[in-house]
Amino acid sequence: MGLEERVRFFIAHGLAQAPPQVEWTIATLVPAGCRMIKSKTGTALMQHANDITISACKAGLATLRE
Repeated sequence: MGLEERVRFFIAHGLAQAPPQVEWTIATLVPAGCRMIKSKTGTALMQHANDITISACKAGLATLRE
């Protein structure tokens, strides 16, 4: 069974309770390679999400007072 480095601890810990015949390996390169391939639509969605985040940060900063 392969896990990538970004798997949350509680998930990895729970999986560690698997039967002892399960062999574990680091599989970070598999999903990392997949994440490198983006469609134009996927890139546009990520940009849109970033734009929303920046707008939210600006709105939050505008409300700060001393």
